[in-house]
Amino acid sequence: MSFNENVHKAITFHPLECTDNWKLQKEEFRKFVFLKLRQNYNLKYELELLGEPLAQLKAENEELKLKLKEKVAKENHNQYVFITVNPKPDVSFETFKDTCIKYGQRKMFSETWLVFEQRGSTEEEMGKGFHAHIEAVRNLEYKPSQIVRNTENTFKNIVDMKVKKHTLTIQHHGEDFHKDKLEYIEGVKTGEGKDEKQIIDVKFREKNNLNVCYKHYASQE
Repeated sequence: MSFNENVHKAITFHPLECTDNWKLQKEEFRKFVFLKLRQNYNLKYELELLGEPLAQLKAENEELKLKLKEKVAKENHNQYVFITVNPKPDVSFETFKDTCIKYGQRKMFSETWLVFEQRGSTEEEMGKGFHAHIEAVRNLEYKPSQIVRNTENTFKNIVDMKVKKHTLTIQHHGEDFHKDKLEYIEGVKTGEGKDEKQIIDVKFREKNNLNVCYKHYASQE
């Protein structure tokens, strides 16, 4: 039965009252039935219950929507996110570590790379100023503003939010900086004092049984 036939059938069986405004009642009821049947067909379309041709059309629509989101993200240079988290002094490393790893596995990212560092440059200072860097590929179903809001909610009890400009930085960026961020995350660092500190970073990871880099892909879920 066609869509219009369904509308006609529903209207025909409606027990309208015989009043002076019955024409208005009939018209309003026709609109109501039309709306409900359209909702019904939309649901069947989403559930792929309208046959193979429409199921293929739905798949094509979803693919095109994703390509459009990718295009917009590239144009706006915000398909990637680089996050640095500096915890409060009273936060234990284990709590910090668990929070960061769970954060990197959230659905708002399709891929993440996480590394733990510290600022000590001698064995005596090892562990001082521990922090984390995260490079992430944004799940395009999530807007950049949602990434910021969710990130702040995750770390609101971990960092000092009063000075979040220094304790929680969230940088959206494009493909041009992605390689640089990965190189930083995975240990290709330059600059005065970096070599000495990297040696202590290695010992810090060994002491705390840490991976050099924690990688997560949404396809693993």
